[in-house]
Amino acid sequence: MNDTILGNFVATVDRGEIEAGKLAVSKARSSAVKAYARTMIDAHTKDLALTTRLLRGNGLATMDSSSNAAAPASGGDLVADTKAQHQQVMTQLRDATGDAFDRVYMDAMVAGHQDVLVKLEMHAGGASLAPVTSHLAAVQKAVTDHLARAKEVQLKLSAVAATQPRD
Repeated sequence: MNDTILGNFVATVDRGEIEAGKLAVSKARSSAVKAYARTMIDAHTKDLALTTRLLRGNGLATMDSSSNAAAPASGGDLVADTKAQHQQVMTQLRDATGDAFDRVYMDAMVAGHQDVLVKLEMHAGGASLAPVTSHLAAVQKAVTDHLARAKEVQLKLSAVAATQPRD
């Protein structure tokens, strides 16, 4: 793994979180879900800008949201796979309505953040530039925080669902 791929992986995750968050703000019923989505939009918008500046500032190629041009064939799978997973989640989110949307979104946030953490841990030693290594460590901490908050909201949704009468 190299700095370019790892940076573009983070940028791809950021773009996906922003897109899913915007959809959640418009479709979610739960105020807690909407608040979480707004937090994701804000945090990932800031990180996307930071990651892009970091890549460009270190002479590393950046991918736009629609291509894998910057990723060498040997490592581009991390970015391409992340994009594919995001598209599957977006399809599920677009299809979900009502309270089911809230559950699908929060389930996706928990699973997605867990997946990103695993990938960050797996490739922790893959960056060679100190600024990229430092940024990846900060991202890992942020993802850990986002995961903890997602689990809290998910638990809150489960508690509410358990108290509602069934038809």
